Amino acid sequence: MTPAQRIVLAVIDAVNAGNLRRIHGLVAADMVDHGAVLGGPACDRGVHYEVHDVFSSGDRVAVRATARGIHSGDHLGFPATGRRFAVPTMHICRVEDGRLAEHWAIRDDLSLLRQVGAIVDLAKH
Repeated sequence: MTPAQRIVLAVIDAVNAGNLRRIHGLVAADMVDHGAVLGGPACDRGVHYEVHDVFSSGDRVAVRATARGIHSGDHLGFPATGRRFAVPTMHICRVEDGRLAEHWAIRDDLSLLRQVGAIVDLAKH
């Protein structure tokens, strides 16, 4: 495992544990988030990432994971439903000086909204 992979996986572990102090110690003060925020607005701090794959090249680390949680916060204009969700996510992170410096993410928000009942799945009707 590379040092960059260790940093990114430590951030994910801290998110999973809800350990904000640890997260702040692993993330650069000027970190730039280009996409879906780790943890996501739909679930407050209750998200858990199950990591499936980790790849790296130099200072970049790619992670394929499933985000699981309970929809306990407003998301995309939909109020909390209290329903469980599990959605695929992809993250690309750049590590600089031993800290997470940049983050890009893709999350399947349509699937999330269907699972929590915020929108109707027309394919099932």
